[in-house]
Amino acid sequence: MKNPPQDAWHFILQRYQQTGIEQLCLALQDQGVDVCLILFAAWLEQRSVKCSADYINQLHAQSELWQSKIIASIRNARINTKKLAEENSSLALWRQSLKALELQAEQLYIKDLQEMAESWEISSQPQRWLGALLPNIPIEQLLPLSCFKNEVLDEGEIE
Repeated sequence: MKNPPQDAWHFILQRYQQTGIEQLCLALQDQGVDVCLILFAAWLEQRSVKCSADYINQLHAQSELWQSKIIASIRNARINTKKLAEENSSLALWRQSLKALELQAEQLYIKDLQEMAESWEISSQPQRWLGALLPNIPIEQLLPLSCFKNEVLDEGEIE
């Protein structure tokens, strides 16, 4: 990979724009998966950050805070007003503000995750975060998000 971005948010934006990734992320989101978290996990893989049960627990705690208490509330308000906004231009404008607020919340969430992970140990071996973080999702479904796209993946190993 040529000069991988060091900043998680920019890495995630680049990854999301790759062919098929947006559709995959939206499908996973419909299944209740925290897409910010899995894209962040891809960033951790790219940086060879050691995958450990403790780190995974820390990520899940942040996910609970940001997704359940903040981002989901904004997203639900945006989704629930979609039909109404089609008939009301003022509401449509407000809904666009919600969309921007949701994106800003996601960016702050990723920033918090990155700050938390700054002190985490780097491994000399490839680390398969996606399979370890989402053991209930078939690894084949996560493969396009992984830095190991061209390799055979196991379910993920936690050190």
